[in-house]
Amino acid sequence: MKARAPGCLFLALGSLFPLIGAWMAEDQRHKFATWVEVPAQVVAQEIREHADSDGDPTFGPVLKLRYLADGMPPEGEGLLAIEMSSSEGWAREQLAPFPVGARITAWADPAHPERAFVVREASVIPYVLILGPMIFVCVGAMFVLFPPGQGKVYDPGTPWAGRTFWIVWNGAGIASAAHYFSQPGSLHAGGLAVFGAYLGIGFLALGILVRRALSKP
Repeated sequence: MKARAPGCLFLALGSLFPLIGAWMAEDQRHKFATWVEVPAQVVAQEIREHADSDGDPTFGPVLKLRYLADGMPPEGEGLLAIEMSSSEGWAREQLAPFPVGARITAWADPAHPERAFVVREASVIPYVLILGPMIFVCVGAMFVLFPPGQGKVYDPGTPWAGRTFWIVWNGAGIASAAHYFSQPGSLHAGGLAVFGAYLGIGFLALGILVRRALSKP
């Protein structure tokens, strides 16, 4: 069990951000699938100031909306499906396409109609949180299954340690890509770049492993 302790530590530490990212990704998917479409009018723009973990200011964009449909409360607010904050300039850029007075389509929470979003485009941020630390998860899985000191990780005759790393890597990438690209507005440059780079690394490594396996007598 002691030999597997480093792997368990890598798994525990490496899984924190992927779990947060997975929760955010599923929350986004749930909103796209279940919140109801409603016509609305922009009545105000707001930039709300927040503090990050270091106490520095960040800014989140919000639209104040007037619903133009029967059976809805008079007003709601929101902009992005996942609430985010960054620089003040970034916040202004997000608000720019929605001037006061514009008639738009919003998607409102059926349980709490005062909550809404307007930008129906999947954010890649949750998936960056999932895939960014995946190297630690893969190393942890490799060390748990093939603990150092037992002649398995570094034994050229037992290649399954490296294969485990790349199987976990590609499995996480494929599952994340399937989840992401099933959502509206996912075919944009950011998402294609993130998954193209991640899966490109993984498939290249698997191709090299397969080629080596096939070339052995």
